[in-house]
Amino acid sequence: MPKNLIMPLGYLFDEQPADSGAHSTVRDLIAVAPRNPLGIQAGQIVAFTEEAEAAFDRALLYGSLRWSEQLDVVTMLYVEPGVRRAGIATALWQTAKEIHRHRTGRELGIGSGRTVLGELWMQRLGIAAPLSRLMLPMTLEQDTLDIDQRQLIPDDRAATIHEIACRYAVPTTHIDICCEPSIQAAQRRTEERR
Repeated sequence: MPKNLIMPLGYLFDEQPADSGAHSTVRDLIAVAPRNPLGIQAGQIVAFTEEAEAAFDRALLYGSLRWSEQLDVVTMLYVEPGVRRAGIATALWQTAKEIHRHRTGRELGIGSGRTVLGELWMQRLGIAAPLSRLMLPMTLEQDTLDIDQRQLIPDDRAATIHEIACRYAVPTTHIDICCEPSIQAAQRRTEERR
């Protein structure tokens, strides 16, 4: 478990997410609160079954990570806004790497498309991966209500814009838009620029 993990986590491992096909190699790992109706204990990884789906309460979800087992790459990482900066992304990443290594014998990497917060998280962990597309935030505006801005945007917006622009040659105006707290806020900024 990461040293900075503030809360213990249990995990649901979905070998075949509902939105993937029968022969898909997409895998999902879901972090949940350890006190849950599923009886998942801290550190425990449980298969996502029909019974687990029926008892699943979205309020207990802390985050999720999706990866391609065939391509050895994470394609999506999301942590609920109210519990960000508590080590959940790192715990998901480390747990998914262990599951992937155990199942395939190969290392898991990070995809080339990510958000600004995803890029900052990777930099903190020292993970190097190319960036082909800086994405708008994934957070919905309705999920940002009553959430501390520190959990939604970079601590130092100007420094973040400068760092990403220098590292990847991404236009600063695009990076600035990608620093918004929600996808709707980023879309409004995009419209204003037109």
